[in-house]
Amino acid sequence: TRGRLLRSRTLTFTTSRCSFRSPPKALDLFGHGPMASVREDAASNASGGAADTYGTSLQTQKDKVSRPAMTPSAKVIAAMAMHGSFFKFTMHQAQEIQRHLQAIPVTQTAIAALQEESADSLRRQAEVEAADIQTFEEFLEDYLALP
Repeated sequence: TRGRLLRSRTLTFTTSRCSFRSPPKALDLFGHGPMASVREDAASNASGGAADTYGTSLQTQKDKVSRPAMTPSAKVIAAMAMHGSFFKFTMHQAQEIQRHLQAIPVTQTAIAALQEESADSLRRQAEVEAADIQTFEEFLEDYLALP
């Protein structure tokens, strides 16, 4: 395996291209090893700019590792439990999205653009179909022919 989880917050990396004289060492994702240098770089450059945002993002991901309930999948599972079933959860989500989208006003310019795109799409489809030189039966014969 390329990397397998040994225990919380540690990974062991192995590869078929490298030979190890001794067993590979487990790396602490957020203490020592590669992630420590990433965290140090983010902290040393934290001057309120992109590096600060990067450091904040790194901390958010670290928090998710130490508290799995913060992960998006755990939040979905909790919401499904609250609603009682996957169907009720997804129906609630769909209704919320519907309410949100219905609250957004649609301009006449947007409607005109969509109508124009629809007409163009139908025209392009007619051109493609008119350019066909093969009957549907010939197409099926070719498509279903064994190699």
